[in-house]
Amino acid sequence: EAGVIGLAGGALGLGFAAFGLWLIRQQPDEYAKLAHMDGTTLWLTFVLAVAVSVIAGLLPAWRAMQVPPALQLKSQ
Repeated sequence: EAGVIGLAGGALGLGFAAFGLWLIRQQPDEYAKLAHMDGTTLWLTFVLAVAVSVIAGLLPAWRAMQVPPALQLKSQ
């Protein structure tokens, strides 16, 4: 679940980045032609988004795993 959320967030972020790069390239300045996204940047963005989401999803699971089941059952 966390990985899918990370993938969706990475895709949405890349969409915003592509739109921002397009806006920069519309400027008449010299630096505008330097704004581009290569394949390495694309894959690194997806990998980081998914990895961070999975790590963030593991923290609550780790905390829940530390609680003894008998204690959880008695509290309900």
